Amino acid sequence: MVELIDIISVGLFAATLRLATPIAYGSLGGLFSERAGIVNIALEGMMLTGAFAGVTVSYFTGSPWLGVLAAILVGGLLGLLHGVITVRFAGDQIVSGTGINIFALGFTAYMSQIFWGSRGASDRVQGLDPVSIPLLKDVPIVGEVIGTHTPLVYLVIVITVLSYIVLFKTPLQLE
Repeated sequence: MVELIDIISVGLFAATLRLATPIAYGSLGGLFSERAGIVNIALEGMMLTGAFAGVTVSYFTGSPWLGVLAAILVGGLLGLLHGVITVRFAGDQIVSGTGINIFALGFTAYMSQIFWGSRGASDRVQGLDPVSIPLLKDVPIVGEVIGTHTPLVYLVIVITVLSYIVLFKTPLQLE
């Protein structure tokens, strides 16, 4: 019989932090969109297309950092498209967001089939190397959870704290 102590471990919390990072980035994007008055249901499509661009660029260049840059650019371009449609042309935010999501599902599956012969998986690509924070990694329990991760995990923690400060503690907050 498996006991709860066998399931809940320090490694589980470290994996949770690592796997929650992409969702946290998307959530922060949604937070700022909502605070600016845009219903951004296109976040999933932006993330999917950005992730596809990141994997594709990483695969063909061998550079995970160029892949991250490509993911940011492509996701940002879809965000710009959504913004132009909804703000500049007064398009319906839900229709625009749904269209971007449908486009992303079809486009990424089709292109993945062309590049890798699979509609949902790429060949293996080089990921970002984990970084250890020297003093933090030696702290018992805490160091095992947050002591060694990729730079993007650390960056999302910093961006989350900064977002809280900007949105709730400064006059820059959006209302």
